[in-house]
Amino acid sequence: ACPLVAQIDSELRAQLPDVLGGLQLENAWAYMYDGSLGGIGTHADDAQVQINFFITPTEANLWSENRSEPSGGLIVYGIGPPSSWDYSEYNSVYENPNIEEQLQSTGHWNVTVPYIANRAVLFDSTYFHKTDSMHFKKGYKNRRINVTFLYGKRKTLTARPPVSVCTSDSVPGDSPFAAMQTSQEQTIGKRMQDFYRDGKIWMDDSDWVRLGQVVRQRLARLKQRQSSG
Repeated sequence: ACPLVAQIDSELRAQLPDVLGGLQLENAWAYMYDGSLGGIGTHADDAQVQINFFITPTEANLWSENRSEPSGGLIVYGIGPPSSWDYSEYNSVYENPNIEEQLQSTGHWNVTVPYIANRAVLFDSTYFHKTDSMHFKKGYKNRRINVTFLYGKRKTLTARPPVSVCTSDSVPGDSPFAAMQTSQEQTIGKRMQDFYRDGKIWMDDSDWVRLGQVVRQRLARLKQRQSSG
């Protein structure tokens, strides 16, 4: 393997042992895009865990200067393919228009992560995703680069339930943090929104610890509500 790929894989495993433990690195690639021609359409990959990271300087993305521009990042939808679909059915919306029907079933609910340099996006490859529209500055050094690592094989993956537009524990809106209730959750939610949508701040180790606590608290509330319902 390329020494740099091996190094990145080793460092990711050291930081994410609970996520990547026991999973093989099945594939890795890097795409360079012309900054105005668009990216990869809606699809899912043959993997259990996917990590994408962005390495082009943030200032190359015109969204960083003008929020009316598209984010140029990654859109992850709240639903994936049925377990009966094979690779040819879930890997390209151009080959299978039924993917669009799946997205419509949840009102196209999604989380859009803007393109900011040195940002990594880790998610369950059960879910459909695509490149957001982009508008980068001209010039070879300003071209959008996305690096992808795929871990594990999809055949051993159980499809996750879809994310609805509005559930009993959430409210409508474009922010995935809108449902956070306590003051601690609201503080973390605001910092997360600044981090993901605007790239305003860095999340330090204590922030991630608190975020984990908030997520576990929310999951416990949901589980309790489901059991009592």
